[in-house]
Amino acid sequence: MKVKIYKKYGLIFCLPLFLASCLGNAPPVQFYTLTSLAGDGAAFSQKNSGEKISLGIGPLEIPRMLDRSQIVTRSGENRLHLAEFHRWGGSLSDDFLRVLAENLAVLLHSDQVLSYPWRDFSAPRYCLRLKLQRFDANVGGKAVLALTWALTDTKGGTVLKKSFLQEKVAGGEYTDIVAAQSRLLLRFSREIAGEISARRR
Repeated sequence: MKVKIYKKYGLIFCLPLFLASCLGNAPPVQFYTLTSLAGDGAAFSQKNSGEKISLGIGPLEIPRMLDRSQIVTRSGENRLHLAEFHRWGGSLSDDFLRVLAENLAVLLHSDQVLSYPWRDFSAPRYCLRLKLQRFDANVGGKAVLALTWALTDTKGGTVLKKSFLQEKVAGGEYTDIVAAQSRLLLRFSREIAGEISARRR
């Protein structure tokens, strides 16, 4: 009977030591964030003397497979990989909207570009709603951004479009993937800025 008790409590005492040794061998978690034109040191241009563009960005619909802290990559058409030790520094949705807003503020020379929600500010003239389908990559392959978006001009109706962009991942590290995704967001930002500029003519 005593032998069984010793074995039982011996396992209980050994379990924390075993778990600690396993965790001690695990690599540290790395955290990542997307970068914008503003993050690269780009400044607002004050040369535009016309009416400042007011733009509200959001809400953003994001699929559950991407709405998580782990960075998602693909190892095939139907197989996803969640990087347990490579994670977003915050919410991917918030980071996506932040970078898009910062890019468009620079591209449109406006300090009136707001991320959703903007309840404490006056209603913007333009509203950009987004539905994300893909924002992933293959390590050493290509990063993909696929989304449907609707741009509403309160003075001129709504345009509904789809965008599908690809960007080569320069290397095999997760920093390379996030850098490629940042470039994708910049290309998409230029697409939206062009649409708004064309509608203002």
